[in-house]
Order: sequence, then C-alpha cells, then structure tokens
Amino acid sequence: MKIFLTCFLILTCYYIQAQNKTKELYLGFTNFSLANTQIKYKFQIGKKVFFKTGLINIIGYSNSINYTGTNNYPTSRSGHSEGIELGLEWRKTIEKNVSFFHGINLSYTYSDDAKTIKNPQFNSAEQTDHITSQYFNIPYTIGLLWSITPNILMAIEVNPSISYGITKYKYGYDPFGRNRSMDSYNLNLNNRIGLLSVAYRF
Repeated sequence: MKIFLTCFLILTCYYIQAQNKTKELYLGFTNFSLANTQIKYKFQIGKKVFFKTGLINIIGYSNSINYTGTNNYPTSRSGHSEGIELGLEWRKTIEKNVSFFHGINLSYTYSDDAKTIKNPQFNSAEQTDHITSQYFNIPYTIGLLWSITPNILMAIEVNPSISYGITKYKYGYDPFGRNRSMDSYNLNLNNRIGLLSVAYRF
C-alpha cells in the first residue's frame, strides 16, 4: 500500500508541473451513484495517449439501530473504503466533440466494515466485529468522452476487470475460533460497473 501511495504522489506532483500538455481533472460516480466517488487526474504523454492516476472507491457510512426489546441491544455499523489507480488511456476522435477511449489499469482498494452490538456482558473491544478486505484489480476501461465546452468534459465508461481479494473476519468475542481469512479470484465481464464523470481540462 505504501509503495502504491508513494508512486501515486510522486507521479501526480511531477506531472501537474508539466508544461504544454493537456491535463484533466475528473470527478466520477461509480454505478452512477453519489455513494461511491472517484477522483482522477489525467495528463497527456503522447499525441493520443494519456497517463492517469486516481483515488477510487471512496466510500464512508455509519448507521445505528436502537432496539427496545429485552433480548436486543443497540447496534451500530460503520465502514469505509478507499483505493488508488494507475493506468494508460488511448483516445480516438469519433466526431468533432466526441472521443472513444480505452486502456488498461492497475488498482488497489482497502475496505473495513465494523458492526458493534452493545451487549453489556462483553467489554467494548469484544462488542465489535470487523471485516477487512484488500482487492488488487486489473480493469480495462472502455468509454466515450464529450467536450461540452473547451474546458468542461463529460465521460461515461465501463470497467470489466480481473481481481484478487483477501478478506479477513475478526470477531470481538470469538469462543469458537471463527476468525478466518478468505482469498477470492474474480473475472468481471459485465457492463454494470459504470462510471459517470465530469471533468475540467486545463
């Protein structure tokens, strides 16, 4: 994770200062939802080639339920997710203000989900269960880019991917040794993982 962050920061700082190159800053919403946000920065490295860095899968949530029954206890749930992405993008002009783009990426995402049941029989540490996940992905981006004005852009894309995940389950109170980890491999070829973005070109 530290290596990814270091590369991300060095490349971003270096190319922000690049001269005479097209640069674009994107704000995107995965599955067209405000609940999952992405921020990406793209800069031109060739005639029709862009390099991109990004913060992806930015999610945060928290909720609680206050039960009144004698056998139920106040329950809360909270979590967060964040990731980084590096990639290359090739573009081809279709019409005057419309371009087709595609390219391969590498990404890493970390998430943590915590559920707390305030049962007074257990101390505070034993009341919370955690599920943490790490995902390593190789998405391939396919999309369309519209130039609304010379500086304002809109993009729509899908990202089929190959991924490897590590999920760890840690229970606060674990009398039966339920704590465990699980590896998973996924090949996602559907088009439901959509990203709608607005961008500023400078």
